[in-house]
Amino acid sequence: MIKYVALLFLSCSPAFALFLGNPASPNMVDQGFFISEDAFTKAKVGYQLDVVFDRYMKSYAGAHSRVDRYQSIYNQGVATLNFLDRIEAYASLGAVDMQFSHRPRPDHYRREYQTNDRITWGVGGRILIYQWGDSTIGLEGGYQWAFPHIKWDALNGTSYTTSATMRYREWQIGFGYAYTIDMFIPYAAVKYSNAQAKVSSLRHNLELEHSHFKMRNRDHWGLVLGCTLTPGRIIDLTFESRMIDEQAISFVANLKL
Repeated sequence: MIKYVALLFLSCSPAFALFLGNPASPNMVDQGFFISEDAFTKAKVGYQLDVVFDRYMKSYAGAHSRVDRYQSIYNQGVATLNFLDRIEAYASLGAVDMQFSHRPRPDHYRREYQTNDRITWGVGGRILIYQWGDSTIGLEGGYQWAFPHIKWDALNGTSYTTSATMRYREWQIGFGYAYTIDMFIPYAAVKYSNAQAKVSSLRHNLELEHSHFKMRNRDHWGLVLGCTLTPGRIIDLTFESRMIDEQAISFVANLKL
C-alpha cells in the first residue's frame, strides 16, 4: 500500500536521504491524546519511510568515478519533543538497505554493491522562526548515521558474497515556507546537505586499486516540496519530494500524545 501511495505522490510532483519536514510542524497539531494544549513540553511518536531513487554521489580515495545510481530505503520510528509550539527536537531509529554502482578508473568496469538491512539512527530539530496569519517560516537541521554490511558485490554482472562494510553519515540544514489551507499545509524549502560514505574491506578480486574507497554527494543544494494533512488534533500525515541533489520521496505519520 505504501509503495502505491509513494508512486502516486511521485507522479504529482515536479520531480520525483534525509527527510526535511514541514516548517510549520512545531505548531500544526494543537491537541494530543492526554497532554494539555497549554503544556510547556509536548510529545509525539511516528513512522517515517524514506525512499531514495538516486542520490547524486561520486567515489574517490581508492576508486575515482561518478556513482551511476545510489538507492536506499529507510524505515524508522520517530520520537519528537515539542517546546512551546515553537521548537521540535526529534530522534529516529530503524533500518536501512542501500544499493549503488560505479565504473571507476582505470578500467571503467561496472562494480555493484548491495547492503543488508542494518540499524540506522538520526537526530535533529526544527524551529518556527516567524508566523503571520496562515504563513510560516521555519528552519530545520538533521543528522543521519548508518553502518551496514555489504551483502554482495559484483564485477561486470558476476556477484560474490563479501565481508565488506560501509559507514554512512549525512547532515543537512533547510529553510522553508509553509501555508495553511484548512486541513492541508503545503510547503517548499531549500536545503544544504553533506553526505559521506566509506566502503572498507573489499575483496581483492574486485580488481580495484585499493580495498576501500569513499563517496560524497556531488551536489549540495536541493529543493524540497511537500504537503501535510492534519485536522489540527492528534494526527498528521506528510508526503515530501526532494530533488536537484537527489530524487527521493518520504511518507511520515505522527501521533501526538
